[in-house]
Amino acid sequence: MMAVDIAAGEPFRAGAPRKLFEVGWDPASVPVRSYDVYPDGQSFILARPDELPDLRATRLNVVLNWFDELKRRAP
Repeated sequence: MMAVDIAAGEPFRAGAPRKLFEVGWDPASVPVRSYDVYPDGQSFILARPDELPDLRATRLNVVLNWFDELKRRAP
């Protein structure tokens, strides 16, 4: 998990990334966000990939001419 200090204003400035901690896997490599920040902004909660449900796509719907359908439903 990485962090970057920022300075709001003109111009916007971002500092150098720094490592907060290691989790043993890449939280961005799973299909859904596997972490969140506690409301106090001081702690994280993470779900390990082997605890996540299988979210692989098994079906793909392709909609053709969707704009025509939109115009028909919302003139």
